[in-house]
Amino acid sequence: MRKTGYWERVARVIQNADIILEVLDARFAHEMRNPALKSLIERYHKKHGILLNKSDLSSRRQVQAAQSLIRTEVPVMSISAKTRKGKMRLKTFIHRLAGQKTCTVAFVGYPNCGKSSLINFLCGRHSAKTSSIAGFTRGEQRVRASENLFVLDSPGILPFTQLPEEKLMLFGAFNPQSAQDIESCALYLIEFLQKNNPQKLKELIGFTPEGTDPEAILEESAIRKKKLVRGGTPDTQTTARLLCTQWVQGK
Repeated sequence: MRKTGYWERVARVIQNADIILEVLDARFAHEMRNPALKSLIERYHKKHGILLNKSDLSSRRQVQAAQSLIRTEVPVMSISAKTRKGKMRLKTFIHRLAGQKTCTVAFVGYPNCGKSSLINFLCGRHSAKTSSIAGFTRGEQRVRASENLFVLDSPGILPFTQLPEEKLMLFGAFNPQSAQDIESCALYLIEFLQKNNPQKLKELIGFTPEGTDPEAILEESAIRKKKLVRGGTPDTQTTARLLCTQWVQGK
């Protein structure tokens, strides 16, 4: 793998850390795994763990299934930086993984997967800025989490141009306002939630859909939200952008 741009920064962070924690959104852990990152971690012989963040937005079944599969490869734990619970459990996980008293840990992953929020949570103060807009973190920081624990932050690692808008939106890794085909993104989201978490779909759109057709659900949502264009036609584009924005912002 040729290290250029973002990979140079990720490689530098990996070299400067004792432990690499790969942060994944618990809702789509398998889709967010990055083989190139794994290879880089192995190249520098670093200890590797996985954090399933945003577990509060995922079903227990999804989290348990992801943990069971990932645990066969690398140590894993679930957490939610948003609920701010489990700080001692996270520190214990890190120190057990390190096998040493003093260590430096690096959080790596996609933009908006929660790296900066986890650093804030672990350090007990706003040591790294957070934002719901992808790519907000611009450079690395080294902060003290406790007497024996230091933390490095890194920017996102995936080249967005290699992924379709629909998956970027699903991961919360892009700004819905800049989408080229926002309706396709919303339909992909609706279909994903139908298969994986119908209750979350109900919470997102605000009602129990009568059918299973994603297009019909999007139109029904527009009507219920009174998003209409001339002639009373459902404004599916505006509604799609609203749904995707709510999803990316964790609402």
